[in-house]
Amino acid sequence: MESLPRSRWRLVRWIIAISFIFVLLLGLDLANQGLAWRLFWSQTGEEQPLGQLQGMLELGSNLLRAQPDTQPMQPIQYADDIPYGINTFLQKEVEEPKLRAMLQMIQEAGFVWLRQEFPWEDLEVDGRGQFTDTRNDRNGDGEINAADTIDAWAKYDQIVDLVDEYGLKMMVRLSNPPDWSRADNENTTPQAPPDDYQDFVNYAV
Repeated sequence: MESLPRSRWRLVRWIIAISFIFVLLLGLDLANQGLAWRLFWSQTGEEQPLGQLQGMLELGSNLLRAQPDTQPMQPIQYADDIPYGINTFLQKEVEEPKLRAMLQMIQEAGFVWLRQEFPWEDLEVDGRGQFTDTRNDRNGDGEINAADTIDAWAKYDQIVDLVDEYGLKMMVRLSNPPDWSRADNENTTPQAPPDDYQDFVNYAV
């Protein structure tokens, strides 16, 4: 009859000793970012040992809680068309090889949609209904005249063609009214609306 309490005490001592060794080894592992640290980090996202332990306790407690009754998994519609997009400013790049490199990286990253800006001020540059650009001395003769005129749409036509070539889709943002659309540019910001909204309607359609 006396051996039973002794055997139990011996078992308790073994449990205490093993627990102490386990806690010691776990503490050393977490302090040195060992296997346990990496496992806890992968499950909790925490980098500090205390946060990792708290996170693992939370995960463990989920096993004791009643889980919500959810509907069975359903196939996701349009799974082949990733619904994620990326903001692009392709109009700022003038070299076609660099444009292609950017579009290729976007394509390889798995994006489908581009949110691309088509600034109004960069298209209807010279005046109402004039989709030409004479802002720069392109031939280097020291004067800005008709010889420097280019098609303001040419750059954006190239963007549209390349986006289509790489199998991407584009949502266009029409922004930044040109200076000629406002009578008072000194007291307004570049993003201020035009004086006559019909000018924007004519541009957009």
